[in-house]
Amino acid sequence: MLNFRRRTLLILTLSAIALTAQAQQSPSAAKDPDLGGLGGFPVPQGAGGAPEYNFCVMYAKRTWHLTNMIDEGELTVEQAKQASRKIMGENAAREEIADFTAFEDKTYASGNAMAGARFYRCAEKLQLNPQPSHRAKAETCFSKMRLLEYAARQRNAGKNRDQVQAAIKQRIPTLPADFLSATLNLAYGGARLSEGNTIIEDVFNDCFSRNESGAK
Repeated sequence: MLNFRRRTLLILTLSAIALTAQAQQSPSAAKDPDLGGLGGFPVPQGAGGAPEYNFCVMYAKRTWHLTNMIDEGELTVEQAKQASRKIMGENAAREEIADFTAFEDKTYASGNAMAGARFYRCAEKLQLNPQPSHRAKAETCFSKMRLLEYAARQRNAGKNRDQVQAAIKQRIPTLPADFLSATLNLAYGGARLSEGNTIIEDVFNDCFSRNESGAK
C-alpha cells in the first residue's frame, strides 16, 4: 500500500492533467471519456503552438513521474493503472493503461523511452510537426532529469535537503559534488511540486530547446 504522502503525490500528478482538460468542459457536463487523454485536447486547425507543446510535455511527464516511482519500488504498475482508471476518463485511462502495460512488458526500454514516445505521439496528434529525431531528443531530456525529479519528489514528500543529499550519495557515491549541489539547488528552490513548481517542465524545455538549436 502507498503511504499517505505517496498516495497524495500520485493523485496530484495524475489529477493535474485531468483538471486542465476538465476546465475545457461545461461545469455541468458529465465526465468526458477522453478526460486527460489526447482525445480531450482540441486538435488545432493549423500548426500547433505553445498550448499544444505544453500539453505534450505534461502528457509525457505525468507517466514518467510514475514510472520513476515504479523503478524505485515506491509504486506498482497495477497501482498506477488503478489511479488512471479512477481519475481519468474511460478512453484516456485505456490509453494510459496500454502504455503502462508496454512499460511492464519491456516494449519500452525505460520510463524515459516511454515518455519520449508519448511526447512524440502527442506532438503528431496536435499538429506540432515533430521530426523523427524529436522522440529521441525528448527521451534524452527526460533521462537527464531523473536525479532532479527524484530530489524534487522527495522534497515534495517531506524530506529535507540533507536527507535527500545523503540518500543520493548512498545511491551514487561517485556523483560529482558540484553536480549534486546544483541539482539540489534546483529541487529545493521555490515552491514544492504540489504547490505549482514547474522546475521539471522548465528544465525539460531548456534541454529540448538546446537540442533543437544544436547547442551543447
